[in-house]
Amino acid sequence: MIQNYQDAMAICGWIGYLDVFITFTCNHKWPEVVDFLNMHNLRPEDRSDLSCRIFKLKLDHLLKEIKKGEVFGEVRACMW
Repeated sequence: MIQNYQDAMAICGWIGYLDVFITFTCNHKWPEVVDFLNMHNLRPEDRSDLSCRIFKLKLDHLLKEIKKGEVFGEVRACMW
């Protein structure tokens, strides 16, 4: 974690401080998760890997949309 923090500070020193800070969390009540769990008669804690996979897919999609530059304008750097 310390190395990630130091990397982030180095990037901020080179590019400038950030304009936007976004928090993105996982929700076990997303329709994709609920549909699968109901279909197989499971609970969210039975298949935590499913929530992780869907979270990663949604995170990648969010980053792709942001990096296109249409949402917030030109993106000079991205950290997560």
